[in-house]
Amino acid sequence: MTQFKSKKKTIVFDLDGTLSDFERIDHEIIEKLFPNSKLVKFVDKIAWFVNKKDVLKNTMPILILRLGFYAVMSGKNVKKVLNMYRQEYFFKTYDAISKIYQQLLPLYNKYRIRIISNNKYSKGIQYKKAKVKYMSSKLKFVNCLKKNNHDIIYVVGNNLCDDVLTAKLSNNKSIYIGKNKFIKFISNETFENINSVLDFLNNL
Repeated sequence: MTQFKSKKKTIVFDLDGTLSDFERIDHEIIEKLFPNSKLVKFVDKIAWFVNKKDVLKNTMPILILRLGFYAVMSGKNVKKVLNMYRQEYFFKTYDAISKIYQQLLPLYNKYRIRIISNNKYSKGIQYKKAKVKYMSSKLKFVNCLKKNNHDIIYVVGNNLCDDVLTAKLSNNKSIYIGKNKFIKFISNETFENINSVLDFLNNL
């Protein structure tokens, strides 16, 4: 008689802006890399004004283009800027994961937890059970999980294209963290901070 393996109940978390405060991390790094460039800081404010709408897809090419543009504007070496950003991002994000780990730990006892990022600089970040998986396509990653017998409970994130639409296109439920009213309308669950999300998931 053929035996079927039970599906693994899984929750997929976005990394940047969801489990980590990417806005704060990015601001701190930009301040460190370009402390005396008012022009960079002005352009960066505009970039973040757009990004905080939680709509546009965040990709690695866009990040590299942005940093390269800032380097050129400030007369700095592009390669050195990218390398310094990568190092600062890695350690600051690792620190963020380590600080939220105790809140995540109860979920590891109930579900398979997958943390995903389309930021290449996140490669290798792991704190105990919390391991970040880098994938350029979140949709591809989620579909791969489903093919490998994962029963995805929720896709959790703070972006329309990266997270909420990934959930919908893969026929899964989404949890949106943020204030955009349109995204709140189309997401299955909405919260304004990660602590509220973790409380909700721990009480399922």
